[in-house]
Amino acid sequence: MDNVVEIDSNHSVARFAPDEAALRQAADQGFRSVVNFRTAEEKQEITPDEERRLAEAAEHAGRADAIWYFANHKALGMVILLLTLGRLIWRWIHPVPPLPGDLARWEKVLARSVHIVFYVLLIALPLGGWLATSLNGGAIDMFGAFAIPALPVGLNEDLGETIFDAHSLGGSIMVYLIGLHILGALKHTLFDRNGGIFRMLPFGRVPG
Repeated sequence: MDNVVEIDSNHSVARFAPDEAALRQAADQGFRSVVNFRTAEEKQEITPDEERRLAEAAEHAGRADAIWYFANHKALGMVILLLTLGRLIWRWIHPVPPLPGDLARWEKVLARSVHIVFYVLLIALPLGGWLATSLNGGAIDMFGAFAIPALPVGLNEDLGETIFDAHSLGGSIMVYLIGLHILGALKHTLFDRNGGIFRMLPFGRVPG
């Protein structure tokens, strides 16, 4: 079954293959409601606010590709949330590996602070995305297997937009922190030679 995009407005439906020219033609005709991207096994509903964001994301890609990316981005966020909660349970059971003994005080404070911010973002970003999607009346399709329903928060597109903006900012902060984390681990492993990377591994050993 070929990919099909359906646009529904005032109980009228337009069906066409998901190419960019056809999508523009439908937009010109005034269709501005629910966009469904379907394959043989999946269906993803896009809210009006997400339609605007998809238009921005599709600047260098086809709209169908942008819908696919956006849907999988949300699903992956929920997977990350689940894995983070599991990680926190594991960390609660297992003690934190000691930091290398030759670290300066500011390096220890920075390392602990970055870890805390990581955990906060890994929980807050998926929850924020879920909340913003719910405020726009959308559910989260988990790779076509099942859907996570919207939170019972009602519709509030303005608040959803604000949360989406904060979500985007938090994602940018996460990228910079990941870069900082990688540079720090490489420094301690290759230059300080105090086992920076190996302390992250179950079989690693850190000099005292």
